[in-house]
Amino acid sequence: MYIFPIALIACDMERIHLLLKLGILLCAFSLAKNVQACSPPATISGWKNFLFPNHILILSGPAGALGYQWFVNGFPRGTNATFSFQSPQRGSYFIQLIVDNGSCQDTSDMRELQVAGCGEYDQNQKMIWVLEDSMIFDFLPGGPNYTRGGGMHGMVLPGPFYRGAYLEASASMCDDVGELLFSSNGNLVWDKNHQLMPNGTGLMGHFSSMEGVLAFPDPAHIARYYIFTLDAGENLYANGLRYSLIDMRLRGGLGDVVATSKNILLDTTNTENMDATYHANGRDVWLVAAAKDSFLANDYELQTYLISESGVSSPTHYPLQINNSPIFPGFLKFSHDGKWFVASKTLFHFDNQTGQLQYFMDLSSVVFPYPSAIEFSSDNSKLYFILGISTVMQLDLSSGNPSGILQSATPVYQSLTFPPPVYAARLELGPDDKIYATHRLSSAMAYIDNPNQQGPGANYVLNGIALPRHPAWKSWSLPTYLSGRYTNKRLKITTHDSTPCVGDSIRVWPEYTIGTYGFSYHIAGDSTHEMSGDTLIHFTPTQPGRLAIIGRLENACGIYEDTLWVDVQPLPGFDLGPDQALCNDSLLLDMRQLQPGQFLWSDNSRQPFFQIKTTGTYWLQFTEAQMGCTASDSIHILAKPLLFMPELGSDTSLCAGGSLLLQAQKGEGKLRWQDGSSAEAMLAASTGLYWVEVSDSCGHRMRDSIFVEIKLPASRALVDSLFFCPKEEVSIDVGSPALSGYNWDDGFQGNVRTFNSPGHFVVETKDNAGCIFLDTLDVIQHADPPVLQLAKIDSLCKGESLRLDATTEGIAFYSWADGPENPVRNIREAGKYTLMALDKQGCPTEAEILIRSFEAISLDIPDIYFFCKNEPATIDLRSDSFLAYLWHDGLTAPVREVDSAGRYSVRMEDIHHCFSEAFAEVRFSVCRPLSFMPSAFTPNADGINDYFGPSWQEGIRGYDLRIFDRWGTVVFQSQDPFPGWDGKYKGQSCPEGVYVYSLTYYTDMPSVSHRQGTVTLIR
Repeated sequence: MYIFPIALIACDMERIHLLLKLGILLCAFSLAKNVQACSPPATISGWKNFLFPNHILILSGPAGALGYQWFVNGFPRGTNATFSFQSPQRGSYFIQLIVDNGSCQDTSDMRELQVAGCGEYDQNQKMIWVLEDSMIFDFLPGGPNYTRGGGMHGMVLPGPFYRGAYLEASASMCDDVGELLFSSNGNLVWDKNHQLMPNGTGLMGHFSSMEGVLAFPDPAHIARYYIFTLDAGENLYANGLRYSLIDMRLRGGLGDVVATSKNILLDTTNTENMDATYHANGRDVWLVAAAKDSFLANDYELQTYLISESGVSSPTHYPLQINNSPIFPGFLKFSHDGKWFVASKTLFHFDNQTGQLQYFMDLSSVVFPYPSAIEFSSDNSKLYFILGISTVMQLDLSSGNPSGILQSATPVYQSLTFPPPVYAARLELGPDDKIYATHRLSSAMAYIDNPNQQGPGANYVLNGIALPRHPAWKSWSLPTYLSGRYTNKRLKITTHDSTPCVGDSIRVWPEYTIGTYGFSYHIAGDSTHEMSGDTLIHFTPTQPGRLAIIGRLENACGIYEDTLWVDVQPLPGFDLGPDQALCNDSLLLDMRQLQPGQFLWSDNSRQPFFQIKTTGTYWLQFTEAQMGCTASDSIHILAKPLLFMPELGSDTSLCAGGSLLLQAQKGEGKLRWQDGSSAEAMLAASTGLYWVEVSDSCGHRMRDSIFVEIKLPASRALVDSLFFCPKEEVSIDVGSPALSGYNWDDGFQGNVRTFNSPGHFVVETKDNAGCIFLDTLDVIQHADPPVLQLAKIDSLCKGESLRLDATTEGIAFYSWADGPENPVRNIREAGKYTLMALDKQGCPTEAEILIRSFEAISLDIPDIYFFCKNEPATIDLRSDSFLAYLWHDGLTAPVREVDSAGRYSVRMEDIHHCFSEAFAEVRFSVCRPLSFMPSAFTPNADGINDYFGPSWQEGIRGYDLRIFDRWGTVVFQSQDPFPGWDGKYKGQSCPEGVYVYSLTYYTDMPSVSHRQGTVTLIR
């Protein structure tokens, strides 16, 4: 059965939390049906934690249930096994499924869905933070929110030193629309479903390394991510700094660590600290890691790596003096614009174009004893430190000078008791521009509400967001993210060279925020250059001109495009000429017309001309001065070719249809035949003089010729075509004194033959010289001649004439059997007429017509019609002998109503198409009415009202009664007034219904009266 959510006394705490957010109590109540286990359980499949507006989420319940009931925010929304949810608005939605299991209790599954706004956050890659102890912290609408059941679960941390769930290293990565991709603690990698990736174990980072893991997109591949790891001091940093690659195209989009790119070692001297920022180009990444040669001396340094399309570069080393710790230098942190860099207590300027670090000031006078966490405000004007375990310090960088910065030092949080109630541990800027802080052993997440404000206005909220105790909140970890990305623009593509030359390889990449998937490029108007898959492409233009390279991003939030204009420069045009022989002692290649520019010849000389004295291959590379485009060309110099005299043979003759293949040997020269062709062979198939000439590049020539005669037959055997008319035959004689023997391809032999069917025929003959000739004949049958059309009417009215017009398209000659040769004639007498004709091909055809003569049929009607005044008056001339009627006033029906006295005339066409006329005079008078005309009768043989007819008054001399059914059929007619109509037609009882009657009666007055009406037959 289906049940609706109502109040339930026993609800678990997590469900109560969700229901209280909804504002009503939605615990499910169901009647116990049996004590057995419920199957199938109400498990929602296809679930996502959040959705974007107007996107559709398809959910399904378990198979095999007897019924389903879906609720959204407590309201029923469907009863099918599947459910489609779509919301155009942001917000939280509670979706519940109740499953009917028959004899068992109904089961229920309820979940909370967040609908997020696209473009609501600039930093969607930071939308979801995966923490240890199965914790998820997200920034979806209505958040920040925390949930349980995901996170970095299943960790086994050795020994009492770690106290259960202690964790420092943490990385979480979302795609560009805020959906989780993966998370890591530096040693393990989980996918978006919080399941370990198959190859995601055994990373050589350490979960207790302060900044031990950092992930960001690969600059060269759209679906690939770098994950850098650091070992911890507890392991004496033995595994050093390493990186692995995660490819999100693996496992159907769930991703996996690439087995061949896992734990790639960079250095073994590194500590627990690293941070990264984007290059000024918005694509590449600068990573800075701290390193130390010895634990006993403070000989720290900073190592700067560039991660680009070429991979990870070798490091640049910057010495760093640290006085506050013998083990590690404290946190490293970039500002969010990539311009500031902090290493523990030292502030640097950073050039994100060149990667250069420049010392700016020492902060040790206000940052004491040491920083355990560092973060910048979103506008990069404020710098925050966690000092020791009880103070959060703010520095204002807006003055830009060291003294002003030191004077601005202000605690935004400071514990006044010792030991403090909580221990500050980690800072991280959220996508909502608040800075979040973790406190060891605290049951709440703290945050700086307005970090861009100075001093107390920053508002440090200590117990900001309540967190569950399980058994106690012990986290140090918050994920670390790249800084320096320009997220204020959805898409901008750029290149290192906007004016390349033809043939140059240029690189194109997005300068600002891009999507993880759905990215492609194409050249406007060039469908052959559709490029998708990676955000970085290499493109080589092949034609000069202006190109529009269009980048396109299509993701859940929409479609974004940007156009990059590239002006491709033409290459300098020059030609060293075709390969040639060295006919003289030397050859001068003069290219001075190309100046200005730089010349480089194959012997490394650089003058604009070149003197060649020996055979070989020579090349020139020329770079024009204005745009720097370079082109090259080469020439091959051969020795003088050796010529052979061509031999075509003696003059000859051939029978008609024969041919002779002429061949010539060219050696090292070139051939030219009399028709200008240069092939090594020519087919001689017609009478004429044929010659071939062999020449070399130095101008030497040799020629031979041959005369070929093609003998033709003395006379032709056949005509091209022979025609005959249908149902006829045609003969031909192909004999000739100059020919002998006639063999047809169908086996017939002889020179005379007759054809009565069409076809293509070939005959073989021989002339007096013995040459055999073939001739062809096409026998063609003409199409059937047109059909003659004499007349549509074959009747003749006496005293009239009938015009016959047999004019037919395609007929050339007409002849009637009785003499006339005209297709048109007038017939005045009955009889058979025959017309013979010839079409334009001369083929005969004929037609005949039998003309019959008829007299016009006349209709006998009264001279005078008498009608009663104020009653319907009708003249009925219907007759099967007539086809058409035309009254004097234009009416064309055989039955007409008359409403005035006067003379009426009608012209009628009979069945023989002859015409006659009739005339009548209509008069009206006052008629004696009938006493009674019943409106219904019951012909059931009970002696009462069994007949239908009028009741008469005196003076009636006669009458005519007609009854019509609904289709106009006359079912009764009588001139005898008694007994009337008994309700039958042809002896059969008529069905019940309404019938029409027409009555004509004669009174003692000289008039005729008519009455029409209806009567109902009742049985």
